[in-house]
Amino acid sequence: MGKGAFGKVRIVLHLNTVVRWAGAGLNVSQVRVVQHKHTKTLYALKYINKAKCVKMKAVANIVQERRLLEEVRHVDKKSGWMEG
Repeated sequence: MGKGAFGKVRIVLHLNTVVRWAGAGLNVSQVRVVQHKHTKTLYALKYINKAKCVKMKAVANIVQERRLLEEVRHVDKKSGWMEG
């Protein structure tokens, strides 16, 4: 795994195995639990169907969700409450 934009960890799909389905939302996304093949670290990976997202006018919701998750991740790293 390498660093992606903004210094975040980039998930390389071929280095991961899908473990299970975790959920779906608004008919535009699905969430899978994936495991890194070498480190065995588990991640939640969200797939977003861009065409459906635009069609359902859910782009603003997706952007807001990402900002919220980035903020929570920042707070968690700062507090040491959760690794991520």
